[in-house]
Amino acid sequence: MENFFYDIIDKLRKIINLDSFFKSIDENFIGNIIFTVVIIGIALGLVLGSKKIISSIIKKTKNSTNYNKKKTVLKILDNLIKVAVLILTILTVLQIWGFNVTSFIAGLGIASVIVGLALQDAFKDIIMGFNIIVDDYYSVGDIITVGNIHGTVEAIGLKATKIKDFDNDNIHVIGNRNIVSAVTESELIILEVPMPYEEPVEHIEGILAQIMEKAKEQEEELKDIEYVGISSYGDSAVYYRLKIWAKPSVKYQVRRNLYRMIKIEMDKNKISIPYMQIDIHKK
Repeated sequence: MENFFYDIIDKLRKIINLDSFFKSIDENFIGNIIFTVVIIGIALGLVLGSKKIISSIIKKTKNSTNYNKKKTVLKILDNLIKVAVLILTILTVLQIWGFNVTSFIAGLGIASVIVGLALQDAFKDIIMGFNIIVDDYYSVGDIITVGNIHGTVEAIGLKATKIKDFDNDNIHVIGNRNIVSAVTESELIILEVPMPYEEPVEHIEGILAQIMEKAKEQEEELKDIEYVGISSYGDSAVYYRLKIWAKPSVKYQVRRNLYRMIKIEMDKNKISIPYMQIDIHKK
């Protein structure tokens, strides 16, 4: 049994060239330290430099079309550069200290197969992450619905997507492999306004026209508003439809503001909001 362990240790020494390592410590210890510091300094410079360049590109493209998509791609590129620089730095430092990097990499062949099987879910996340970017599923800043989660995309990484819940500000981190489909919210809002049957259509349409003009003047976040017409006849009300366009991040607040404006105008015109009533006849 002892011979077996000695044999393993001897093979490990040959793979990573420990004899050369200890010899280099004796002969070139100070030189190795200097080279190591220089290599690490260059690596840090590359990482910080690339980050600065990418940040400046993001700022320059802020007003361009598909800004969110470009921002997402550039951030992923920044992460890839960091990983590549880290791997190259580690291999270079190992080479400086006398490790036989070629043999070391070859010796990792079997281990890489085992690690690959263990990390297959991580690889699925990465592949799906690229699909999300290339196929433009969504971008940073979009409001999306994934499963029962509805919120703003805070970040898209190679392995996961971070979504800030629209209702309670919770941050959900979802593995990219679990995102089979995502619904990106549009800028359109459909507003159904109930009005009493007793009111003439021309009178109601005149009031809605006034409301729309006020909304365009007062609501900065409102992009456009359009009266479509009567959408349906309910049990106790006629429903008039409005179409509203606003940024997904603020459109629900815009809708709440418009409902308030409608109520104020209806009160001014002494029009009551229709509601379901039940008459009980007692014998």
